[in-house]
Amino acid sequence: MWTDEVAYADPAINLVESGAFTSTAWEVQRSSEHWAGNVPLYPLLLAGWIELFGMSITAVRSLNYVLVLAGTGLLWLTARRIDAMDRPVIRLLFVAVLLAGYGISDAYRSGRPDMIGFVLVGAGVFAGTLSSAGARYTLALLVGLLLPLSGLQFLPYAALLYGLAFLWAPGQIFPLSLAAGGGAILGGGGLASYYWYRGVWTDFLQSIMRHTAAGQSIDAKLLDLPSLLSADPSYTLLLLGALGLCGARARRQGRWPSLSRPAVSYPLTVAVVSPIVLFVVGKYPTYYSWMGYAPLVFGICAAASTVSWSRSEALSGVGLLLLVGGIGLPARIGVSVLQWDSRSYAPVEQVVDRHITTRDTVFSSYQGYYAAKERAGAVYLPKYLWRVSDTKAKELRAVDKMVVSPDRKEVWTNRLGGQWEQMARMQAPERAIKSIFGRPLAQPYDLAVYLRKQPLQTKHTVE
Repeated sequence: MWTDEVAYADPAINLVESGAFTSTAWEVQRSSEHWAGNVPLYPLLLAGWIELFGMSITAVRSLNYVLVLAGTGLLWLTARRIDAMDRPVIRLLFVAVLLAGYGISDAYRSGRPDMIGFVLVGAGVFAGTLSSAGARYTLALLVGLLLPLSGLQFLPYAALLYGLAFLWAPGQIFPLSLAAGGGAILGGGGLASYYWYRGVWTDFLQSIMRHTAAGQSIDAKLLDLPSLLSADPSYTLLLLGALGLCGARARRQGRWPSLSRPAVSYPLTVAVVSPIVLFVVGKYPTYYSWMGYAPLVFGICAAASTVSWSRSEALSGVGLLLLVGGIGLPARIGVSVLQWDSRSYAPVEQVVDRHITTRDTVFSSYQGYYAAKERAGAVYLPKYLWRVSDTKAKELRAVDKMVVSPDRKEVWTNRLGGQWEQMARMQAPERAIKSIFGRPLAQPYDLAVYLRKQPLQTKHTVE
C-alpha cells in the first residue's frame, strides 16, 4: 500500500459506501467537500468496479490489469490493421515484452490511475486505422473528451503524438487532431465548469500544482537529462541493445537497417522524443515511462518483422527481449513469491478485525487503510492530518483509535494529542530482499492498533 493508491481509491470507496464523492486522504480538501482531484475519471470508474466486485485490495488493484490489457489489445489491433507486424509470433512477442516491462508493470501494479491514459492513447492511435471517417473522428473526439478527466499529464503527450504524426501524414492527421483537440477543449471546459459550480475550483488548481514540476529551471532539467535513463531500466536496456544490434548489422552489411516505413520510424521517434520533452517541461517518473517504452517496443517489433535475421542475430535479439522483460514483471513476481508471508495482508485484517468496530473513528497509515476502512465508521489518512491544519480541532478530535507503525506513533500522537495505549500488534517476518535493481521495495507490514485512553476535553473560557 502506498500514498497514491489510497489517495485515488478513497473517493471511489466513499462514493460507493455513502454516495458522497469525498475523501479523507486528499490533502487539500476537507472531508465534507466534493472531491476535486486531478484525475476524476479513475475514481469514478473504480467506484463502478467496486460496486460489481466489492471493496478489497484485490478488487481495487484488478481494475488496472483490465485496463492495461485493454490498452495492449488496442495496440495489437493497430499493428494488425496497418500490417506493422505481419508475423503472429512478432505480435505475440510485442504483447509479452510490453506487459513485462519494468516501468509499465510498475504502473499497472501500483493502483495508480495511469492505465486509463494508456487505454485512451491506445484508442487514439487505433482511431487512425479506421476506414470510416465518421467512426475515426468520433473515436478521436471521445478520446479528446476523456483525456482531461483521466489526467492533465496526458494532454501534452497526446499533443506530442499528433504533432509528430503530422510529419508523416499531415492530410490524415490534421482532421484527426482537430477532432481530438476539440474534444479536449470540451472535456477540459466541462470539468472546469463543473468544479466551479461545485465551489471546488481552487482545490482543483491546488491538486494540479501538487503534480507538476512548475517553477523548476529548464537549464537544471537539461543538465539532469542523464537521470532520465534510470526511469525505466527496460526502456534503457531495450534502446541501447537495439542500437547495438543495428550497429553490428551495419558494420557487417555496410548500411543501417531501413527505417523508411512509418510503422517503424514514427513510434521510434516518439519513443526517443517524448521522454525528453516530458522530462524537460514537466516530470517523467517511472510510472509515466510507458509513454516511451510502449512506442519503442512497437517500433522495434515492427522493424523486426521486416528483416531477415541470421541465427546469431535472432538469438541475440531473443536474449535481449528476455532480459528486457525479465527485469520487469517476472522479477517482481519472483520477489513476491519469495516474500509471500511478508506481503500477505491477512494478518493486518485479522488484527484490525478484532479491535476495530463501526463505532470507531480511526486514524490509519496507508498500509492499514483497507482493513480499517472495511470496519471503522470513519478513517483519516496521514496527508489529511498533516496538511489540513484546521481539522485537528474539529474532525480529528473524534479519533479514538490508530492503526500505525510503532516507529511513527509519536509523530501522530503529537498531532492528535492525548494519551494512547497499544491494544495489539502484527509484525511481518523480517525479509531479506530490500530492493530490486536499486529500487527500494515496499516496507513489510509492521502495524499496531492504539486506543486513546481518554477523550480530549474541549477547553471552555469564561468572558
